[in-house]
Amino acid sequence: MKFSHKKISLLNLVAGIIFVFSSMGWPQEYLLVCNQENFFQTKNRDLERKIAQAESLIAVGKQKEAIAIYESIVKVNSEHLRSWQRLAQLYSWNDMPDKTISAYEEIVRLNPMDIDAQKTLAQFYLWNDKQTEAIDLYEKILVFQPDDLEIHKKLAQLYSWNNQPEKAIAQYEKIVSLDSTDTATMKMLADQYFWQNKVADGIRMLEKIVAQEPDSVQYRKKLAQQFVWNNQPQKAIEQYEEILKQNPNDTEILKKLAQQYMWNNRPGDAAPLYEKLIALQPDSLNYKIQLAYAYLWSNQTSKAEKPLREIFKKQPLNEEALLSLAEIERWSGRWDSAKERLKKIMVFDTQNDRAKNLLRDIRRHYGTAAEAKYSKLSDSNLITRETVPLSAMCFKNRYWDFRYQATHYRVTDERLDSVLVGYGARAAVNFHPRASTTVSLDLGVVNYSSNWTPYNFRLQLTQTIKDRFTAQLSFQRHETQEGVRALTDRIVLSGFVAEAYWQLFSHWAISGNYQLFNYSDDNQKVTATVASWLTLKMKNPHLVAYSYYVYEDFNKIYMSSLPYWTPDKLSTSSVGLNVKQPVSKFAQIEAGYGVTRQQGINSNNFNGGVTFNFTDFDILYLSYLKTGSKVYHSKNFIVSFVHRF
Repeated sequence: MKFSHKKISLLNLVAGIIFVFSSMGWPQEYLLVCNQENFFQTKNRDLERKIAQAESLIAVGKQKEAIAIYESIVKVNSEHLRSWQRLAQLYSWNDMPDKTISAYEEIVRLNPMDIDAQKTLAQFYLWNDKQTEAIDLYEKILVFQPDDLEIHKKLAQLYSWNNQPEKAIAQYEKIVSLDSTDTATMKMLADQYFWQNKVADGIRMLEKIVAQEPDSVQYRKKLAQQFVWNNQPQKAIEQYEEILKQNPNDTEILKKLAQQYMWNNRPGDAAPLYEKLIALQPDSLNYKIQLAYAYLWSNQTSKAEKPLREIFKKQPLNEEALLSLAEIERWSGRWDSAKERLKKIMVFDTQNDRAKNLLRDIRRHYGTAAEAKYSKLSDSNLITRETVPLSAMCFKNRYWDFRYQATHYRVTDERLDSVLVGYGARAAVNFHPRASTTVSLDLGVVNYSSNWTPYNFRLQLTQTIKDRFTAQLSFQRHETQEGVRALTDRIVLSGFVAEAYWQLFSHWAISGNYQLFNYSDDNQKVTATVASWLTLKMKNPHLVAYSYYVYEDFNKIYMSSLPYWTPDKLSTSSVGLNVKQPVSKFAQIEAGYGVTRQQGINSNNFNGGVTFNFTDFDILYLSYLKTGSKVYHSKNFIVSFVHRF
């Protein structure tokens, strides 16, 4: 090691002083301590002198010269916190971001409890695109200040920017828990929920926002749209209605609310909205068409055509209006008028798929049809009934349709070893004064063993309300020749049948049936049925759970014969499941299983069927059904083929 002459002289001087004092009797250790104190005092005086020099330079605007002095200080004394703090400030003032960050890092190293310095450092990390370092530092700050809302917000934003959605959501949730009135954060949290497919949480947050900002149309719209997308139409309707209270002429909301009314079986509420939309936009073809449908589906058929007629005045060849009018006529029961109108459309637009489909639909429902059928029903009374009806159905116009049938009968009673063979004819006419009302008259005769007898007389009224509730009431009178007593005595039945079907919801329906028949031999039979259907799955496979209860009661039972097929006071209850599944474009299969209970005895029942659609107008159907129990049961096999001309 080399020393300069000056340093050697200084050492010699110190050694000499120590020698002198030691020769005077001073302890050598004391002399060393004094020497150290003098050394640090000298050093501190030198440090303060440099700091004073740097501050004087700052005072006259010479910050870079001051920076050089402070850098010389921390180079010699890297632990001098005050100099690092001043350096960080000077670096910041002079746009030296990297050095500013380094200075603050030293400050935090020297004083880990300096939260303000940590916050400042984190901010510089952000300004200089060092987001990962900022995240780490903010996480450390939250250890000491867990309720610092500002840090939670910055950290949540950083998590969001750096594709850490779960952590961002946790931070936003913490902010909301600390400040339940912070709707700005709630809005960001709602967005995060939806981006992460947490729809239920997103909707819940939007509801909180709307509760705190009831006049916020923007967020009511967002909430309503989420309700629509998530199959909560009633809640969507409520939000749209609230928006309209604030903005009665908001055409976007008027349109959406009207659509919701239409889609949720409230066409009567949709109609005035479409009327208002037309007043706001009188040239809108679509609104007039929708208004026509709203009138039609709310049983205001007389009003349904008015908006379309207005279109015809200005545009006599408007194809959209013609098609819509044809649809209205088809669904209002005037299928014959609709068919003629559609044929005219096809003359100048041969490729119009909508017109083609409507014509095909009319033909499938109202085209003249022929049906051949075979039915075999056998029961636990050892009676087998086979029928082979050949039928024809003819639709004349919207008011009248006719049905004709010729049938071969064969009834076998194995207990008596007897067979009845017969032939019959039947004619029915249906009158439709309105699309929802039908009056039916049915007459028939049958010949057993060269003996023609009245077979059937039926007068029936059918009324449908809003396509959801259908009621039927009929009076029937016919003669039976089935069973031992009926072979020797003429037995005529007359009575009433009342039926009702109610589609409560899209997935649930119930029905009821009550029959009261008086027999010419003073007997009487009452039958009451209640049934329910619950659709478990609409798409394929189509699943329906069912249940029913049937009660049958006779006044009399003939001990020596079996004229009425079932025992007295028979109660039957059943639950089961039916499934339907298309197997190809042309075929569909169905099957079912049920458990039936009669007079305390349980039994398994089955059904199955297959439908073949060879064309849109040719259908072959086969089915098998077993129902009942050991008390009384029946099996029914059916084959049917229908062709539409």
